[in-house]
Amino acid sequence: QAEAEGRMLEETTGRAEASKGAAMECLTVARTALALGEHAKALKYASKSESLLPSAEAARLVAEASALASDDEGIPAFGDQVHGATDFISWTWEMVNARHAHIGWSSDGTRLTVSNPERLASSVLPLYFRRSQYSSWVRALNAYNF
Repeated sequence: QAEAEGRMLEETTGRAEASKGAAMECLTVARTALALGEHAKALKYASKSESLLPSAEAARLVAEASALASDDEGIPAFGDQVHGATDFISWTWEMVNARHAHIGWSSDGTRLTVSNPERLASSVLPLYFRRSQYSSWVRALNAYNF
């Protein structure tokens, strides 16, 4: 039992470190986007960082980017949903259109294509979703009839 508890502690620690790394990466993207005047993008990444690992800097960036984004023409304020889409669909849309190496549209534009599920799960999904398990993301896609 002690060995099983030790493995579980190692797995939990590994997930916590992965979340911390993803949160720090999101903060970096948010800072850069804010500096470039990309307020909606800064808000998205600051919010994601705050959900992964709450911090004073993430909260400050969320507040600042939210105020600036709501001032931009056509950009929804923090908490608004774009065109009534669910958060899952909105985040998936953002992820696919961000031109990550491991996910994109099929040549005819009717399907999502994933070139490397393991890399997608380890390096891309954590930027957009709390859970970075590929199978969970696919299950959610299936729930929306993808």
